[in-house]
Amino acid sequence: MKTQWMKRALVGMGALMAVGGFSGVASAASDTVYGGGQCMPKTASDGYYLARYTLFLANDGQTMATVICPVDRTNTTNTTGTSAAWVRVKSNAGASLTCQLSALGQYGNVIQTKAVTTTSNNDTSLNVDVNSSAANGHYAIQCVVPPGGRVYSYRIMEP
Repeated sequence: MKTQWMKRALVGMGALMAVGGFSGVASAASDTVYGGGQCMPKTASDGYYLARYTLFLANDGQTMATVICPVDRTNTTNTTGTSAAWVRVKSNAGASLTCQLSALGQYGNVIQTKAVTTTSNNDTSLNVDVNSSAANGHYAIQCVVPPGGRVYSYRIMEP
């Protein structure tokens, strides 16, 4: 009786594995898109006029504000940077909006940083892709958002 139950369990597990319900090896590739509302003020004074909406983060104030956007890194052995990285933003009235992606070592040392600036009043995608990173390190995204500017979303993809 026990043998018959075990055979059925093994057949069931095999079927589950065959349809992709369980995999013994996880893919190392990582691709995540985050909403701009996940970005947070760098300092308390930066946060005074920042509005975090469901669809984006907006600077509703009268001065520039710096935001930090969290990144969960799942491929911690990768040392070749990102295969794609962008921040989707909108500036206002021709003011500069700058975003940068930094690849950092496990103790916070800078491996590589790429900063991109736009003055476009249209929805814009800033390519902040870096080609070097550190095993067990992390990424940091920081944007300086002018009054009326927005951060819609950001994406980090690793090989």
